[in-house]
Amino acid sequence: MPAQTPIVTVTLNPAVDMSTSTGSLVPQRKLRCEHPVREPGGGGLNVARVVGILGGEARAVCTKGGVVGDLLEQLIRACNIPHEFVRIDGETRENVSIEDRASGALYRFVMPGPEISDAEFESVAGAVRAALGDEPAGAVLVISGSMCQGVPDDMFDRVIPAARERGVRVFADVSGPWLGRAARAGASFLKPNQHELEEYVGRPLETDRELLEAAELLRQSGDCEAVFVSLGASGLLCALRARSFRVNAPAVHVESTIGAGDSTVAGIVLALARGSTVEDAARMGVAAGSATCMTPGTQLCRREDVERLAAQIG
Repeated sequence: MPAQTPIVTVTLNPAVDMSTSTGSLVPQRKLRCEHPVREPGGGGLNVARVVGILGGEARAVCTKGGVVGDLLEQLIRACNIPHEFVRIDGETRENVSIEDRASGALYRFVMPGPEISDAEFESVAGAVRAALGDEPAGAVLVISGSMCQGVPDDMFDRVIPAARERGVRVFADVSGPWLGRAARAGASFLKPNQHELEEYVGRPLETDRELLEAAELLRQSGDCEAVFVSLGASGLLCALRARSFRVNAPAVHVESTIGAGDSTVAGIVLALARGSTVEDAARMGVAAGSATCMTPGTQLCRREDVERLAAQIG
């Protein structure tokens, strides 16, 4: 197994993801559903899970609150992921995905999550420092997923410069105003999707050139080594300091796209932690994201699918 530098993921707004299906979604009727499947969810947790699936190791730091938080911890323990939970007063959220079997459509109901206090946030920051250890140089810190209420606006200013000073590479997969804040605070790597990048620049981006120009604008707003722009079935664009490139996604039968973006991050991060070039890391990310699309509901990728797809990507 290839050696890797440490990977630590942070999930401030985790969830228990419940998925099920019903014959048809019809209003005002009692809808009989299949037995639900519950899995741990939230960006950083998904990244840590996929890293483990691919034979690596990532330590997950996340919040938990209430009875749903206790269930989340049980699910994480069952995944055998090294983890550190920070107890908060608010209740961990539970998201619901329901497949309409008549149409094949998937309906996703995403809850907002709890509010976190400044003291609770500082506890998370302390848990991250402990997870990185005394000699974190070369480690990768992944900050991924939605933010819960109460997260301080200067969160990245508190976390990223301190991590970079210790030799930690910071990978941020965030949206909305957090994307620009992460870039300006000095994130090493960023992974917006096309919609998030359009939101950042305030206009539609229809061509590779427009996407790369926007990615370069984002990259130059801080000290970013690479911006990975995920384009779903169209693959990935990457803007580096002196060049750019595209990785096309292989054709797969899509069961569900849930978790595909997090899987892409996991593939990239694990490859970087194993010493791969940015180009090879991007290919592994596309393979992992595509493989997750092949599994139903909230299930993540299978290692054999990732390895097979990675061999196909030139």
